[in-house]
Amino acid sequence: MLSNEEKNVSLNGVESLGLNDLSKVSACPHCKSEEFIKYGRYKNIPRFKCKCCDRTFSIRTNTIWYYSKKPTEVWKWFCFLQTEGRSLQFCSDALNISIVTAFYWRHKFLNVLKVLTDTELLSNHVFMIHHFINESYKGSKTAPTEPREKLWMIFSYDSNNNILNMPYSRRIWSRNNFEKLIYSKLAPRTFISSFGNNYIKVFAKNNNKRLKIPVDDLSVDKVREILYSYKALMYRTHGISTKYLSNYLGLVKVGCISKSFDLSWIFKRIYDDVLHEHYIKSSKIKRLTSLEF
Repeated sequence: MLSNEEKNVSLNGVESLGLNDLSKVSACPHCKSEEFIKYGRYKNIPRFKCKCCDRTFSIRTNTIWYYSKKPTEVWKWFCFLQTEGRSLQFCSDALNISIVTAFYWRHKFLNVLKVLTDTELLSNHVFMIHHFINESYKGSKTAPTEPREKLWMIFSYDSNNNILNMPYSRRIWSRNNFEKLIYSKLAPRTFISSFGNNYIKVFAKNNNKRLKIPVDDLSVDKVREILYSYKALMYRTHGISTKYLSNYLGLVKVGCISKSFDLSWIFKRIYDDVLHEHYIKSSKIKRLTSLEF
C-alpha cells in the first residue's frame, strides 16, 4: 500500500472536484432525458431513476469506474500513478489490486484519454514528422510467425496547439491511407511543413500550391518534442503492442499539451461529459485486434 508520505502528494485539485455533487447530474445518461427523480443511495452514492426509460443511474454511470467494485478513491490514486509513469507492478502493490486488474484499469484510463484528447481538425500551419516503428505483438499468445512489418506514423502539431499522432499505413506508403486518416483531419487551406519523408514532402508541396507561407513563431522543435516524448514512453514501457498503440498516444498528447499535468482536468471532463460513454468493458479490451489497414 502507499505510505503516508506518498499519500501527501497533491492530486492537483482532484479532491476539490466534489465527485458526489448532485449538480453534476443534468440528464439521464441512457436516454438523455432531463426528467428524473432521486432513487435512494448505494454505498453512500446517490442514485436516480429516469421517468422516461425507467432505468436507474448514478454519477458513476458511464465513467471509467462504472461497475467497478473498488471505491472511486482507489481509481483516483491509480490514475495519478499512471500520470506519474508508474509500472503496473507498482500500482498493484501500492493499491492492493492484482496485476490483471491494473492492466485493464490502465487501458480503461487510456481509452478515456483517447476520447478526451481527440482532435477534430488541425488548421492554419501544421508541422509533420514521419516515423517508422516495427509492428509489435507484445503480450499476445497467438502472435503470427511471419516477419513483423514496419508501420508508418505521423506526429503533427499546428499553430493552435492541436496535436495529431497516429499510424496510418503498414509496410509501404499508401496515399489513400494518408488522405483518409491524416489529411482528412486538416482544415481546408492548411499549410503543411513536412520533415523526414519524401512522399509526404511531395504531398505537402502539392497541397501548399497557391497558399501563402504562414507568419508565426511555430517551429519544428515542438513536434520533435512530441516524438521524443513518444520514444521515452516506448522505452519506459519496454514497447507497446500495436493494437493498443492508439490509446497510448493519447497519454503522449496530454503530456505535451501541458507540462504540469493536471489530473483534475480529466476527472472534470469525465463528469461534465457524462452523457458520452467513457466506459469500456474488459472483454472488449481483450478482443482488440491490430490496426485496420
